[in-house]
Amino acid sequence: MQIYHYSPVTGEYLGSTVASANPLESGEYLIPANAVTVAPDAPTEGSVMAWSGAAWEELVDNRGTYYDADRVVQVITDLGEAVPEGWTAEPREDTVPEAMGKAIAAIQAYCDYKDVQPFLFEEEYYKVTDAVLNTINYCTLLGTADADPLPMNDGKWDNYDASVSTSMTLGDLKDLYKAGYEVPAYNYGIMKVHIAAVMSLTTVSAIEAYDYTIGWH
Repeated sequence: MQIYHYSPVTGEYLGSTVASANPLESGEYLIPANAVTVAPDAPTEGSVMAWSGAAWEELVDNRGTYYDADRVVQVITDLGEAVPEGWTAEPREDTVPEAMGKAIAAIQAYCDYKDVQPFLFEEEYYKVTDAVLNTINYCTLLGTADADPLPMNDGKWDNYDASVSTSMTLGDLKDLYKAGYEVPAYNYGIMKVHIAAVMSLTTVSAIEAYDYTIGWH
């Protein structure tokens, strides 16, 4: 006698085997747990047959991993569960506004990154710090003469080659200050150019391929 096995958890059909004869009763067979003598029908594609406790029923099988409209991973674990509207087997691609928003955010972040990079001044590289700008403002308020040494410690400027000497005059420091502030002003203009360029694009592929890393100070 053929018997038909089903999962004790989901009820889905697992396969068939030949039942063993009952050694104690002639003509009877041993039917193990989670098996029946009723044959299931063949399910349609995308479905499975499952034992309900009284009969076989066809259930859609959507078990697996999906992505919702926000591209968050979702999982269906139960037979018979429908896939909610907006869920897909692969994450959806960005829309043009979404791709544009990401590109603009990346350009702004890159501008911030470039603003804190060392800049060249009289053959040496420097980076402006808040401490140095405060020192300049303090010295200016005191009216320190251009020829006088500044009351600042070595290394107040982040110099990538050597510490700035305490004997740098106010005039020298003002020139360095000006050079440092020309960098973000220039980069701000480049940022606006790149953002305008991205906003003129009309496809996701063009936006994602746009190179915003050129032209910066």
